[in-house]
Amino acid sequence: MDSIIGQTGEQRVGSREDVQRIINSLKPPRSGNARVLVIDQAPIMRARNGGFPKFMYHATLPPVYVLREDQEEELSKLGYGMNYIHQPYPKALFRRNMDERYAERPDPTTGVAPNPPYVETITANDAAHEERIRKIAKPKRSAPEGGILFVGEWVAKYDEIDPLPETPTEAPEVTIARLEGELVAVRETRGKKTA
Repeated sequence: MDSIIGQTGEQRVGSREDVQRIINSLKPPRSGNARVLVIDQAPIMRARNGGFPKFMYHATLPPVYVLREDQEEELSKLGYGMNYIHQPYPKALFRRNMDERYAERPDPTTGVAPNPPYVETITANDAAHEERIRKIAKPKRSAPEGGILFVGEWVAKYDEIDPLPETPTEAPEVTIARLEGELVAVRETRGKKTA
């Protein structure tokens, strides 16, 4: 007989059969996977499938995702390899465009705007296409409240986009009256200096 310690701290005497009976009477673990918050499945899939799926890269063609060894062999004959090769195109170009079409429009499901407000985006497929895009004339349309729409230059990074133009915080009539008052004050001070 072996001793068994109970939950109260008392030691009871039991046998190995008692222990085995307790273990056998417990419910088997739930079927299925245990809950996890995040799992990186790509390494697990590659470990199970001999290193596949994986990306292959080419100097001038887009990267491809291969699933089998025969695909890898055939693409290797076409110049694809395992090492990453940077390609400058396709390239996204951005510019500030104050047209209402590019105003901030949040996604109705998430409430988050995918792009900054008043940014126009276009994709250049190659160097010649990028050159044509950069030569596009700025629109000559006027803004609904008068004046010409502000449209910036095409750039390759968000950091380089022209800042939003400052919008007046006061009504035009108030601005005119304020500036006329400042002009009168300047004329009066100049008149006093000459006298």
